[in-house]
Amino acid sequence: MIFYHGQKAWPYDNLLEELMGSAPAVLDEESANTLRALRRYQPSFEYVLINLHDYDDDKIMGTFNEGMLRASLLAMRDYALGEPVRRIPRYISNLQGVALSDLSLSFVSDLAKYIMALGPEPEKMDIMREIKEETIKIHPSDQPGFVSALDAWNREKEEAAREAAKIAAKEAAQQASYREKLAIARNLKSTEISISAISVATGLPIEVIEKL
Repeated sequence: MIFYHGQKAWPYDNLLEELMGSAPAVLDEESANTLRALRRYQPSFEYVLINLHDYDDDKIMGTFNEGMLRASLLAMRDYALGEPVRRIPRYISNLQGVALSDLSLSFVSDLAKYIMALGPEPEKMDIMREIKEETIKIHPSDQPGFVSALDAWNREKEEAAREAAKIAAKEAAQQASYREKLAIARNLKSTEISISAISVATGLPIEVIEKL
């Protein structure tokens, strides 16, 4: 079974030929007989294709009963069509009958990623706020709930961004320090100081100093 929600139309007319290549148009008799004999061992590659491009809102709502699945498929279908995933009340309304305890962090994370995927960065906090407001309409008592999970996921993203900034700053400082050492070594090399002494003074390998 293949579940497809890419932004391009399903690209394959013959998946077997796409994976294995088509047979040459002209074969000698021996090769043709060998190919016919081997076909009994060839997998059929028959598959069931669920293509979200073929599903509109009514078909999704009529085919699937589970609220989290409906919300996910609606957001994924909008993404597959290349549309801004902004029908937040439409997605969240499907969570009406879902128990708060079932709204896991992983589900929240995946749904939020789709909702924000096509949006410009400045809009993302507004999108998060709308998700939370629509959810509170459905589940006013948020214990533990979707909103709490969404806040937790957002904190994780902010913490990851802070860590990434720290790493980038550390790497930038290391690069600046290295460039400074190279400049010092280059200046010292123009004097009568030995390369080995410059290496001790700067911490740079002798082979690096020799190339300056």
